[in-house]
Amino acid sequence: MSLDQPEIRYQLQWNESEHGWQLVGTGDMVSTAAIHQEVRNHAVLSSTMFDTMTVQLYQAQIAVSQWQNAMLAEIKDGHIADAIFGAGGIGNMTPEAYARVEATLAKEAKYLAEFAQGISDGTVSELQARARARQYAQAMEQSYWNEWKAGLDVPEFSNLPLLENVPGDGNTQCHGNCQCVLLFNADGVEWSLNVAEHCPDCLALASGGPYRVV
Repeated sequence: MSLDQPEIRYQLQWNESEHGWQLVGTGDMVSTAAIHQEVRNHAVLSSTMFDTMTVQLYQAQIAVSQWQNAMLAEIKDGHIADAIFGAGGIGNMTPEAYARVEATLAKEAKYLAEFAQGISDGTVSELQARARARQYAQAMEQSYWNEWKAGLDVPEFSNLPLLENVPGDGNTQCHGNCQCVLLFNADGVEWSLNVAEHCPDCLALASGGPYRVV
């Protein structure tokens, strides 16, 4: 991935001690808000693709099986790309990291199969299908945060409560439309609210930190 905002067009490298991306030329850390926006930019592209394919499906231009396979291929690519980004590059992707992505993809494939069945039997309308398809793109963000947090096994945080959620994992009331980010600092990991409307679950998570994540 490349961060396309004008002020951060330059080459990036992963900073282990700061647990984030920095500009090679200046050493400045890239803000979490910019990282979140980059992940969201990717989700928007996938969302547009999913919407187009779903319209084609309801116009009988493609079969349900074709739609399902194409959806799953893009979902897989998106989760893997976000996981690599969150891990700090492909060199940081361990077998355990790939296993986490595979577990997430297995769940997504199961939900997608149930979704396809609903389309086939006529219980899902086109508008419902288009909205639901877009959620798969938004949910890709969880793989970024799953790998980002995997590198934060900090002994000093062991007395903190465990944060079991990550933004976009679907376990908050806002589901994949979560606008929150995670921040790492000397006190632990914070669930941080971006400027947006937030669900009660996210508000509670933001007020409950700092956390440990492993």
